[in-house]
Amino acid sequence: ELSDHVLDGLIEREVPLHVFVVSDYVGRENRWDLSLGRPASRHASWEQLKDMIAAGVTVGSHTATHRDLTRLRPDEIATELSRSRSTIEDHLGVAVRTLSYPFGRYDDRVRDSARECGYRAARTILEPHAVALRRNNE
Repeated sequence: ELSDHVLDGLIEREVPLHVFVVSDYVGRENRWDLSLGRPASRHASWEQLKDMIAAGVTVGSHTATHRDLTRLRPDEIATELSRSRSTIEDHLGVAVRTLSYPFGRYDDRVRDSARECGYRAARTILEPHAVALRRNNE
């Protein structure tokens, strides 16, 4: 959860900020942190996200429901990725080309599905930089 005070300070100082959105949880409390011993927190609403974008914040996807993609069937992976991307684009009117893997977990199937769903770069909390999702010949 990003407080308005912190967000305002980052925007005022022109610090680039990219927010990854869990599309099915916009405006709702998360539930996955409860199993990790952390309290639930409320995600930004669509209106708050629109305000952030107007202030210069960019957005990417953190999937539809924040499930561990490495544990899903290929069709479920594609659904998580494509549904999230289209929902965010429809609500916010911006192109979504970046992805952050839930729990930092991914494998070749997940990476390939992200590329097929139109993402251009993805990141994980386990690596310091986003990785381009291009085929070897691109």
